[in-house]
Amino acid sequence: MKKSRVFTALIIMIFFLQTGITNLFAGELVRKAQESLVGMGVDPGPVDGLWGPLTQGAVKKFQENQGLPVSGRLDDETKKHLFSFTHEILSTEKTAPETQETTQPAVSAVAEEKNAPVAGEEPVKKVSPKQTLKAPDSVEAKPASPPGPKVKETSAVKKASGPCPQPRKTKSAPASIAKLDKTGGANSDRGKKIYSKTAKPMACKMCHGDKGDGKGKLGAALKPRPRNFTCAETMKKVSPGQMFWIIKNGSPGTAMVAHKKSLQDKEIWDVVKYIRSTFLNETPAGEKTASKSIPEETSAPASSKSAPEVAAQASVAPSPARQLPKGFKVTGKYAEGTVSNGGSISGVVQFSGKVPAPIMEDLSKGKNVEFCSTHPDAKGTVRPRVKVAVVNGNLRDAVVFIQNIKTGKAWPTAINNFDFRTCDIFPKVSVIRKTPRGMKTGLLTITNQDPDILHNPHGYSIAGASRKTLFNKPLPSKGDVADVTRSFKRFKPSKDKHFFLQCDQHNFMEADARVVWNPYYSLSGADGAFKIDRIPAGKYWVTAWHPYIGEVSREVTVTGGADVRSDFELVSK
Repeated sequence: MKKSRVFTALIIMIFFLQTGITNLFAGELVRKAQESLVGMGVDPGPVDGLWGPLTQGAVKKFQENQGLPVSGRLDDETKKHLFSFTHEILSTEKTAPETQETTQPAVSAVAEEKNAPVAGEEPVKKVSPKQTLKAPDSVEAKPASPPGPKVKETSAVKKASGPCPQPRKTKSAPASIAKLDKTGGANSDRGKKIYSKTAKPMACKMCHGDKGDGKGKLGAALKPRPRNFTCAETMKKVSPGQMFWIIKNGSPGTAMVAHKKSLQDKEIWDVVKYIRSTFLNETPAGEKTASKSIPEETSAPASSKSAPEVAAQASVAPSPARQLPKGFKVTGKYAEGTVSNGGSISGVVQFSGKVPAPIMEDLSKGKNVEFCSTHPDAKGTVRPRVKVAVVNGNLRDAVVFIQNIKTGKAWPTAINNFDFRTCDIFPKVSVIRKTPRGMKTGLLTITNQDPDILHNPHGYSIAGASRKTLFNKPLPSKGDVADVTRSFKRFKPSKDKHFFLQCDQHNFMEADARVVWNPYYSLSGADGAFKIDRIPAGKYWVTAWHPYIGEVSREVTVTGGADVRSDFELVSK
């Protein structure tokens, strides 16, 4: 009996040893494949040696790009193409003469122009932040090609030798980001070094070529081909902000990977400046007219004019609308008190300019197609998403709020809630505040109202071109509720202004909120009307804000018991 037990134990030990060794080699194979996929611009998720749905999906994408049978398995033919191609890349980088990197300009890893249906995050999936992230993003008014420095068609640009033009549908950057141009303060030499030598996972010239024409050593093997920066016909549609967005968030469906984890924002702007000054012969905007640059903490209206110029047009009230005075700061300190004989501010938020067309979302390209197509606005598998709602010239969902009031009425006690319903988020625009000291629940909740549909609310704080994750909560079943109250306790007035909410499972599900620091706010209705009441007498700075148009401000004087009429106009090109 004793010998039998020993024999059984030995058999079990041998089995586990063999299994462990097999898993070890399998893990190394998967890790090697993941590293190679990253080098090819296909995202397999974490490089951890574990085989999962993300890695399998990346293998399928690679097989599809290379014209191989799409099995999702690491069969011999797939390994042959994947590993031999990566070996060729690495050996080329190692043997390339050093002088080649200094005698020819290197090219960015940015791959796409703005030419497409959606703007957010995200696919730049997030995000986006995303669906940007969207960067908030989000974020997506689908405006016409955002204004930027015009491409000068010099002889150098006209001699484009790569594919030209390159028509392609690409995720649009959020309007506020597409408007940015920080190349004036960027360093072209640093940008050149990043793209010729230090970019990860490989030098960007490997795809885009030394001459910026998309004819790098890997270019011919990639589908679609890398962006040709020397093609004036294509690049004149791409603003510096759009280019920044693509470098940071990548471009799904191409070999262009996201660099938000490997490059800081200022390094990305260095790259943008290098590309545009070298291959497009542009003079950075800041070097033309510094007054046109947009401050990092200011939401830019979607117009070709600077924020001050747009604000100056919004005078339908007693005092002209403009930016907040220089040095103006929101302290974030507010004390609830008693208001006697309070006044009010009422008016209408009007819209001027071309109304952005709805984003026609193709639901068949996402998850839960059949259910998401039951959305009341959907026609078949296509649903129009309205980011800017205008009726008879009046703007809906604009947040009007007082910036500089220190004491007054109490905060509302109702819990703010976002419903995830029929693959959409309601309300589309709201307000959010910093979590009060000691509060652990009851400030903001998110509820899944869809049966048997997994939603994954992902909340961001958006500031300029960057986004910061606040929470990421899975809601697998109908009735599931996520209380995210604690996520807002570190808000700061100087940094947190725009809250953006997106579903990671369905990146077209989005909502926005303005961060406010006192209870004096109002959301404009379908007729653009708003009213803020119970205001102590005094002079206040009042701002009208829309997540995809921008903001304008003006000083308003409130007298006891009186209603002050103050209309606002937000302008979009």
